Amino acid sequence: MKFIPLAQCQDIMIDIETTGLKPDINAIIQIAAVPFHLPTFSYGENYLDVALHIPESRIWDPSTKQWWGNKKSVFRAIEARMDPPEQALLSLQKLVGELKKPVRFWCKRMFDYQFIQSYYSMFNLTNPFLYWDAREMISYLDGVCFPDSRPKVEVQVQGELHNGYVDCCKQIEEMFETIKLVKGPDIEGFEVGSKGKF
Repeated sequence: MKFIPLAQCQDIMIDIETTGLKPDINAIIQIAAVPFHLPTFSYGENYLDVALHIPESRIWDPSTKQWWGNKKSVFRAIEARMDPPEQALLSLQKLVGELKKPVRFWCKRMFDYQFIQSYYSMFNLTNPFLYWDAREMISYLDGVCFPDSRPKVEVQVQGELHNGYVDCCKQIEEMFETIKLVKGPDIEGFEVGSKGKF
């Protein structure tokens, strides 16, 4: 891995773990945010990995609770370090504030973004992300690979999947490796989204 100062990172991968699929009633139990710099395949020198207490107003979806029951080691590691949600949201604000603007927010717009927006609204805080700055990795890579199909890449990451931080790193590595495979290994310096680039 190559690391660079946060002030040079314009990209941040977000992954959340939740108690269900409905942003208005289910809870976020983990937020992971990993800054990176796509043009140079680099990681930011710091990241966020926080676990959140479940507010009284949020509930478990029964099927999701059963699903987590099959991932006990991951859930217990999250549960053991839960902090107040407001503290986690402020930490995310602080991290994003250190990044190069405008920040490209890599997430699932209809899932991660909606949950995070719901929480910032619940605690009367300002969401550091704008909906139109969100990027979806799979859609982006489909565009990079067009007109060919997106190749399947295998990457190795340390830790158990379904931990938000591990999932963030896996997604970043999959993005890096897909771009290198499609465009060639020596392509550092492209401008993300500019005309004639990817």
